[in-house]
Amino acid sequence: SEGIICLTACLGGVVSQMLANDRDQEAEQWMSNLKEIYGENLFAELTYTGLEEQDKVNVKMIELANKLDVQVVCTPDSHYTNKTDSDFHRAMVCINVNQSFVPSGKEKDGEDVDESGMFYQPGQYWIKDRETLTAEYYHKFEDHNTFFENTNKIADSIDWIKFDKEKKFPCDHDDPDKELMKRIIIGLNSKIESGILKKEDREIYISRLKEEL
Repeated sequence: SEGIICLTACLGGVVSQMLANDRDQEAEQWMSNLKEIYGENLFAELTYTGLEEQDKVNVKMIELANKLDVQVVCTPDSHYTNKTDSDFHRAMVCINVNQSFVPSGKEKDGEDVDESGMFYQPGQYWIKDRETLTAEYYHKFEDHNTFFENTNKIADSIDWIKFDKEKKFPCDHDDPDKELMKRIIIGLNSKIESGILKKEDREIYISRLKEEL
């Protein structure tokens, strides 16, 4: 654990899920174990995207953190950068689970815009700024300024890695780009031969591959 900062994660985290399901004693044991491992580098994380379950967990998380003397930090639960990216994200989720997608505002009365089984609140999972988070939710907590200060505390304690963009990563091949294309073509041909892709569309796929690369 040396040199590692640990946050308890979003609503999907182990501690959060235990709190959500009223398994408070188990959650406390988990948090105690994490504190034993990470010490002062453990942070109890709060997130909020408009879900009632999340509000319940946040209140319990703060109580548990105070009991065990663990610092609290609030974060935006972000799956995309900008609020306007919401529909793109939902479309990708639907593609991933092979479900239909209806853009926001285009749904019919009573129609669910997300049939993916991985429901995300529309327009909520972007990288929200402090003002948005405070006005939207965190103003209800007396210590919310401390929660935000802890995000900066974490950022200031990190030794940020800077990559030398001119440096090439080690490679066993003289021409890595050529080798990558070669392997992709082999994969494409195997999909065509097995019938997954249409043989007559091969040139379309090749063109797309070149654009992607």
